[in-house]
Order: sequence, then structure tokens, then C-alpha cells
Amino acid sequence: MSTLRSFFGMVMLLATTACAWTYPTYFGDTGLVLVPTAEVVPEATFDFAASYTTVRSDAVGDAKMFAVRADYGVAKNTEFFVFYSNPTDDNLNAIDGFGGGVKLNLVAEDRYSVIPSIGIGVRAIELKRLANLNMVETYAVTSKTIFGRGDMVEEGFAFRLHGGATFTNWSGDASASFIKPFGGVSYENVNGNAFAIDFMPAQKKNGMTYRENALSGVLRRQLSPGFSLEAGVTHPFGMGDNGAFYMGLIYHYFPISLSRY
Repeated sequence: MSTLRSFFGMVMLLATTACAWTYPTYFGDTGLVLVPTAEVVPEATFDFAASYTTVRSDAVGDAKMFAVRADYGVAKNTEFFVFYSNPTDDNLNAIDGFGGGVKLNLVAEDRYSVIPSIGIGVRAIELKRLANLNMVETYAVTSKTIFGRGDMVEEGFAFRLHGGATFTNWSGDASASFIKPFGGVSYENVNGNAFAIDFMPAQKKNGMTYRENALSGVLRRQLSPGFSLEAGVTHPFGMGDNGAFYMGLIYHYFPISLSRY
């Protein structure tokens, strides 16, 4: 928890400006850190993220890895995403995984009414670590601005809540199914900077841990119109004993007509 407290202190110092950008989660879909939001990337828009992180384990030791994600707006309200996790050592706690999925935005948020944004999605992944596991996870999520200023086009900021539920089916060396809630909060500024906190609960059954409780936080700062830097604390894919620091770079590609979205 001391690492997480230090991170939140960093957020308060650095987030003097912090947008209407989209960001890929560790799974690849648009969202916070692990938690998806109801939004999708606009059509013909591409987000790419590469992060360096560790999976912490008191028993096995820390494992280092790169996590690469890509997200593409294949239609007006639909995105397709993929991810790949590449361990940099032979630590048994390292995560060697890949997968992808699709997310649809069913309802766009009306910031001036009670209507939230609503989305549904599915993730399919394979993780190789102490056990070989396959996961298919479907989810429904809603996102809503609870406080904001400006039009989020020329100026403004917004604090938003995100929440939903997952139905997860695990197979491979072990099998189980879970229905779990998730949630998060984000601050977005029109200048491209943001920070977010999210939580995904543990998935445990018959002495097997499929996913640990995962409390994550991230600060994202725009470096240029196409690039953002992120730094935070997370449980990558819900694996490991404790939250670990990570940092990475995000590239946004969008047509000139979508230079603000």
C-alpha cells in the first residue's frame, strides 16, 4: 500500500493539467488500467501502447515483462483490440500471454442529462505462467460524467465514474466461471492529460487463484498531439502478490478530421 500512496502523491503534484482521448487497458480495449470504459476509439482511429512492468511475488520473485496493446476503430461505434505480453526472463511468475477482443458502444453519453455511456465487450486471452490458462470474458459497462467544466472540445475537464460486471470463463489446466463487478474513476482534461483509479475483484475457487484483487492507478500526460506518457501502479492481468510500478508510451493516430475527439 505504501507504493500506491506514493503514486497518489505523485498524481496530486503532477496533475495540474490532466481529455477526450481514449487509452488502451492492459487487455487492449479502451479504458482505465484494467477496467474498460463504455467508450470506443472513433472510426479509423488507432491507439498503440507499450509498457514495461513487473509482476511481484514474494514466493517466486519479481518477473519483468513488456505489455503491448493495439486498439482500432473498425466502425463508428465498434473497436477491435489485441494485446501481447512478452516476459524478459525465465521467472515462473512471468506472464507470457496474448489475446484480443471487440467492444461496442451502445449508447453515447449525454453530459447535460442523466444518460450515461453504455458499452459491451468480450476479451479472449491465453496466459502461460505457473499454469496454462485460457480466459473468455464478456462484460457490460457504463460511464458517466459526475462533474465537469467546459465543452471538452476547446476547453474543459471532467470527472467520470465507470462501473460494470464481467462474466469470466477459465479453461486449460484449471477451469472455473465467475460473475464479478468492477469500477473506476477518471479525470480527463481537454489538453490530453488524465489520471484514473480502478478496481477488479479477485477470482478464486477450490484453492486456485485465477485473478488477485487488482487496485490500479495511472497518470497519463500528453507529450505531443500523437504521444502520451503513462506511469502507474497495477496488478498486470490481476497476477502477482502486490501492486507493481509500470510506465509506458501511448501513440494515438487519428485522421485530421478527428484531431479532437
